[in-house]
Amino acid sequence: MKPERREFLKKLSFLGLTAYGLSPPSLAGQGNDNHLIAISGSDIVVVDLENHEVNTYPVGCTAHDFVQNPLNPRRVWLSEKWGAHAKEVDFQTGEITRTLISPPNTQFFGHGLFSKNGDLLYFTRGNFKSGLGHIVGYDTRNFEQVVDFPVAVGGVHDLHFTSKGTILVTSTGLTLVQGSNPAAGPQAELSSLVEADLATGEVIRKIFIKDESQLIGHFAMSDELVFATSANAPRKNGPGGEIYFAPLDSKVFLKAEIPGEQRKFLAGDFSSLAVDPATKRISITNRRSGYITILNSETGAYVATHVCPEYASVSFDKTRSRFVYAGDSIDTLDPAGGSIERFKLGSAVGKMDGSHSLII
Repeated sequence: MKPERREFLKKLSFLGLTAYGLSPPSLAGQGNDNHLIAISGSDIVVVDLENHEVNTYPVGCTAHDFVQNPLNPRRVWLSEKWGAHAKEVDFQTGEITRTLISPPNTQFFGHGLFSKNGDLLYFTRGNFKSGLGHIVGYDTRNFEQVVDFPVAVGGVHDLHFTSKGTILVTSTGLTLVQGSNPAAGPQAELSSLVEADLATGEVIRKIFIKDESQLIGHFAMSDELVFATSANAPRKNGPGGEIYFAPLDSKVFLKAEIPGEQRKFLAGDFSSLAVDPATKRISITNRRSGYITILNSETGAYVATHVCPEYASVSFDKTRSRFVYAGDSIDTLDPAGGSIERFKLGSAVGKMDGSHSLII
């Protein structure tokens, strides 16, 4: 599909197409920079992973995911999953420093991403008039919308840049309907992971899952593979979600093989993912089942399943080389082996029920 062309290419040229690339690592670089940011209802929870201090800040909406501002690393952007708001928050003070409102007949769909040099901020957004999922971009100098790229039929959700500078985004394949759950519209095509070139406005390929009962929600990339998690589609009486993987240049997803004695416990939808490049491990949450799954991020092979509390999200703590899980509690796991360990919080915190968390 072509993007809307009103000054689209002119503005992208002015901003610099070289801006497209991988999001940078944390640029905080001052003091203690190892914080977990999680979601609890309409609050965000900030946990200092070194001294165990906890702060909770109201943000006035239900956030779905976070992205750190590379130009001001003490701030993170959050967006609603199917809502009108995206907000920038100072995670040290809880101050909401900027709010974006989606235009009429559109809503944000949960995920955002900065260009490599921070001059563009992208979000996934749904358009009820067209029934399509869009990637939209804002110029971070004045937060004028300068990109509006229709990617696929239905809700487009999680997104990441590739090493080539193209973008990958998940698509439900379900046409958006005003006032309806974005995962409940009529099916136009199978759910997929879409690769697009934002510089030219072209869709390069779609990696479909060959199962109409599943909807891809989230994904993560290792050096070798892309991993995607799915949820059982509404009105489909499936056993739950699945985990898929594919080589980075593939057009076909393979289903991860989990041993039968372990697979029977994983009845819920697979959701959050985090990768440890050193040990070649990827951890995936299954929030309703009370289990997490570990796969080899180089081959896609099954490694382990761990019994755990109800975790909603997982992040990788580079400072301590561990997975950190947030849900009913905060717990950690050494990817090289060992068991789940409880992280002692400095003060009480409500249930961290958001699907994603961020460590910066």
